[in-house]
Amino acid sequence: MINFHKSSLTFLKNTTAYDRQIVSSVLNMTHQDSLGKYLGCPVFKGRPNTKTFSELVNQMASKLRAWKEDKERFQSRKSGTKQANIESMSAYTMQCSQLPSMTNRNIDRISRNFFWKKSNDNKGLPMVS
Repeated sequence: MINFHKSSLTFLKNTTAYDRQIVSSVLNMTHQDSLGKYLGCPVFKGRPNTKTFSELVNQMASKLRAWKEDKERFQSRKSGTKQANIESMSAYTMQCSQLPSMTNRNIDRISRNFFWKKSNDNKGLPMVS
């Protein structure tokens, strides 16, 4: 049985508005441009781009920002625990699809800035090879 409350339709770009309306009304389902998520991973048509995974990058940045603002919690937890938590967020998504290289660079930059910069004004420690 199809659960019509949880289901939605998506169409190709060349589908006319009339055809979209007819199919939506016959199936009694809503139409969405985005396919949304399945089991926490974004579902997309075609080749993924940085916009597809922007929510993942924003989620990681906001989590790290909250940890950095909470000085007491920042001092009490081990940095390895934080690093493992951050990496697990992206690792689960990487199991579903390959992330674009720009998204990988953004995730690395956010993580690196969290561990090596004391504040937004500070340049931070230099990377050493």
